[in-house]
Amino acid sequence: MATKRKSALDTEDQSVAPTSIKRPKSRHTESKQNLDNTRRREFLEASPDSGQLSCDLPSPTRCVEGQSPKQHDATNGDSKPHRPMRLTVIEKGGDLFGAPPHAVLVHACNTVGSWGGGIAVAFKKHYPAAYKKYNHHCKQATASKTQIRGTAFLIPPHRDSSARLSKVKDQSSPSKSTHYIGCLFTSAEYGRRRDKPAQILEATRPAMLDLLRAVANAQKDGAELSEIWMCKINSGLFAVPWQKTRALLESIEVENGMPQTVWVYDREEPLVVGKSKR
Repeated sequence: MATKRKSALDTEDQSVAPTSIKRPKSRHTESKQNLDNTRRREFLEASPDSGQLSCDLPSPTRCVEGQSPKQHDATNGDSKPHRPMRLTVIEKGGDLFGAPPHAVLVHACNTVGSWGGGIAVAFKKHYPAAYKKYNHHCKQATASKTQIRGTAFLIPPHRDSSARLSKVKDQSSPSKSTHYIGCLFTSAEYGRRRDKPAQILEATRPAMLDLLRAVANAQKDGAELSEIWMCKINSGLFAVPWQKTRALLESIEVENGMPQTVWVYDREEPLVVGKSKR
């Protein structure tokens, strides 16, 4: 009887054995776990070389393994935009027409096809073939009623210029045979009918940009162009103070592939005053 009673008691104890009850976590426990998670996150963020994911951006943004947050921003286009490059103008003394081979010589022009006054006379003297192309370009624009004010015209070296130069006694600058000529159409007329200074400055910016694009495109096509040399454009017979033109040039934002520097030289040719001849 005693044995049976003991076994019955054992069975009864097993049947009423208390089951494990999950107690709710206290606020203290939750805050401790949150603190541990925060510290673990800070540790991972401070160790980008540990092979773990390191990113301070909230989910669902994901980073590449071993990539820092700055690298992540750069690859996802979130980096700050670069400042645009502006044209650099450097003034130097010397002979404008003594530019190195394949340089571009730039001066301001009217749109009627005249190089009869100021430094344009020197350009006409040194580069007669370029003048013919410039004059023809202007006549075509007039005939077609095309507005070329505010544009540029890049003239490549003449094929026969080297042969002509060999016949000239003064061969102090043989590189002239490889010079490009850049015409900036900044005034429609010349002399007393020239545009006002504000209009000339207004046309200078798009004309210079047009020339820089033409130089960049020529280089892409395989042309050998070196530096850009210019006189103090607009400051001669167009009567625009050079400092105003320079400030405008230095404000031009240079596009990708464009030349970024312009070398400015004082004229050494005598200024020819009077009515311009075509």
